[in-house]
Amino acid sequence: MNRFFKLNKIILSCATGFGLGNLAFSCSGGVLKKFPALPQKWSGGGFLGTLLGFGFVFLGFPLTGLFGFLTLFLVTCLSTFIADRAEKIFEKKDDSKIVIDEIIGAFWSVAFFPLDQFRGFNLFIFIASAFILFRIFDVFKIPFKSVQNWKGGLGVMADDLLAGFSVNLLLRIVLAVR
Repeated sequence: MNRFFKLNKIILSCATGFGLGNLAFSCSGGVLKKFPALPQKWSGGGFLGTLLGFGFVFLGFPLTGLFGFLTLFLVTCLSTFIADRAEKIFEKKDDSKIVIDEIIGAFWSVAFFPLDQFRGFNLFIFIASAFILFRIFDVFKIPFKSVQNWKGGLGVMADDLLAGFSVNLLLRIVLAVR
């Protein structure tokens, strides 16, 4: 097996959220089809990618301080490269199997919040609110639909990054008013 093939396997594994994007794609005609009230945008790869992103948040992915910023910045840059390569491998613009954009967008939606200050149920409510708001912003592309037309990995990532930034700002406003 040559190096190029191995690199492509690693890229596709990361781009699809360790296979979640493929799982949702393969289930769209089976398991998920049994829930017609849930269109694929709400139950497909993007949904599963967002769940994975918030799962990483619960596991303590560093999202605060200078270390958190540098980590998030580097992971975002790497993810943009991965999304670009995955798009070329799949030979399709923003293939629905690519979910790394939702994972990174989920990170940005709660970045720089001191999650350790939230306790128990309050943490659950905060993360659930961020999750729901992020999915709404992501599905409806509020107000960033045109950035998805950008070429390459940046076009894949931009709408989810902007959705994450918007959710982050909205949550900060809500918490400040509260």
